[in-house]
Amino acid sequence: APWDGGFVWAKTSDDKDWIATAVQGNGCDLFWPCKDHVADKADEGADMIITVPKGLTAAMAGVLQAVSLGKENETFIWRTNKPIAPYHIALNIGPYEVIKDSYTSINGTKVPIEFYALPENKNKAKALIKNDFKDQIKKLESHLGPYPWGDEKVGIAETPHLGMEHQTMNAYGNKYTDENRGYDFDWLIQHEFAHEWWGNLLTQKRSKDFWIHEGTDTYMQPVYAEDLGGKEAYMAAMEYLYSNINNCYPIVPEGDPADNDLHAGTDTYYKTAWMLHTLRGMIGDETFWKAMRTILYGQSDSANIQYPIESVAMNTEEFIDIFNSVVGRDLTWVFDVYLRESAPVKLDQHRSDTTLALSWNVPGGRPFPMPLDVSINGEVSRLDMSSGSATINITPDDVAIIDPEHKILMHRDGGNICQAR
Repeated sequence: APWDGGFVWAKTSDDKDWIATAVQGNGCDLFWPCKDHVADKADEGADMIITVPKGLTAAMAGVLQAVSLGKENETFIWRTNKPIAPYHIALNIGPYEVIKDSYTSINGTKVPIEFYALPENKNKAKALIKNDFKDQIKKLESHLGPYPWGDEKVGIAETPHLGMEHQTMNAYGNKYTDENRGYDFDWLIQHEFAHEWWGNLLTQKRSKDFWIHEGTDTYMQPVYAEDLGGKEAYMAAMEYLYSNINNCYPIVPEGDPADNDLHAGTDTYYKTAWMLHTLRGMIGDETFWKAMRTILYGQSDSANIQYPIESVAMNTEEFIDIFNSVVGRDLTWVFDVYLRESAPVKLDQHRSDTTLALSWNVPGGRPFPMPLDVSINGEVSRLDMSSGSATINITPDDVAIIDPEHKILMHRDGGNICQAR
């Protein structure tokens, strides 16, 4: 787990039972009768009743209703009144100590934080909340709007597997490490928590819409790096993502693949994040974030939305339609090239002593009227590439840099062309 679904039976350092489940890919029917489809949420939430040996605690989604004490066992009764995807109903069982805190949401609500940590990591968990997590919440809300489940809780459970975005009780197994993929923050807790918006509030309708969970969520990490360290930190994070794009399979394949098939591997994460980076570069920050908030909440002015907040299921086409509506122009061609084709966009360049000719080489022959920035001796101009090509005058001594700020997802030296990993 989490890559293969199932139970994780582990022991803590002092030989106490430590148990978790993860079933995003394989599905809840490994454990119990269920309607095993991510978009099929129980309208009225779920009741979860878990009996464990004394000395252990069961941490679950929603709000703890009661603890029933027996001679040898304890029963924990949890309830969420919110629609919840089946794979979010996950067991987290261990000799936990609960670190309680709170934060005030952008909408003014005081939201409880509960971190179920192993006793030996209690101080590390407190430090993670104080130094990383509260600021991550604040920054995510500033871009996306209020935390969706503030009338229940923010929950984190330390688990013996890496992690998973279980609604209001995110699984965390990053071991409080400083090795965070080059980020100056704990990438794992940030990634799983961002799923409270992308995946939990807004849920894919079909398996091939999985990028709506993972690509949007992955993009929030470079955005947070930018919030902390500016443009250089943002682009360093984007370059890490670029180096992991494989270009082997379409992110949104044709037809109707089997449910729970995760499809394009890491491209669902990294290539989609780069698509969003490209779109943001085209339309600017204000319009981009307006579109993203409207997709999540149905309105861009979301800061004052009060609880309860309604979750929604969406497919790729609906996502694109809302995005286009907010932007005010049809950018379906951008989504189509990056989501529906496996091969990368390329830019053909032919330079002579007098001209530099540029033309898009687009997989599937799709239209791609992407404007292109070119720096000539440090002076940047934007080329109209609506016809798919452009030519500029140049001398042999001129220094030309194509797309100097790396705004566009296209194949560059060092990029992968379907190199299976």
